[in-house]
Amino acid sequence: ECQIGLGRRFRDTVKTKLEHISEMPFRFRVLHAPFRRCLIPRFPYSIIFSIEPQFILVIAVAHPKRKPGYWHERIAKYK
Repeated sequence: ECQIGLGRRFRDTVKTKLEHISEMPFRFRVLHAPFRRCLIPRFPYSIIFSIEPQFILVIAVAHPKRKPGYWHERIAKYK
C-alpha cells in the first residue's frame, strides 16, 4: 500500500536528521570507525557519515536489509 505524502515525509525527516548531524555529529554511534550512523525515525533507513576536518561526509542513506554493506565500496574513494 502506498501512502500519499510518504516520500515527502521521508525527505523532510532526512533533512532534519542531516541538520542534527551537522549540529552535533559526535552524538551518533560509531558504526565502523570512522563512520557513524544516524537512525531515521519511522523509516527503516540510516544515514552513514564520517566527520572530516572541514565537513561532514555522508556516505549513504542505507536500508539495513537491502544489500547490507553496499556502501563499504564508497569508503575506498575517501581514504
